[in-house]
Amino acid sequence: MSVEVWPWPQWRFVVGDDGCGFDPSLQPDETHVGQRIMAERARQIGARLEVLSRPGCGTQVVLELPATPAGAASNATGAGGQNAAAAAPVRPDAVIPA
Repeated sequence: MSVEVWPWPQWRFVVGDDGCGFDPSLQPDETHVGQRIMAERARQIGARLEVLSRPGCGTQVVLELPATPAGAASNATGAGGQNAAAAAPVRPDAVIPA
């Protein structure tokens, strides 16, 4: 499993595994709600969610946040008046093993 984080030009999170994968074009039954809930929450904040998978090839879930979150001021600041991205720097090439 891997987690990749890019803070620039907008926050992007990629969570992947090398598991058995699945065919994302097949609709899961009503008892499988995980992807539906992730998609609903992404829409609520104006983010983009993409699930990439293929049988036998693992899965990646990609979440891209909007440059300005829905309902937030364009000059959001963190503690001490710092820009939120500057307050918590993350290398664009960082890969965090899970």
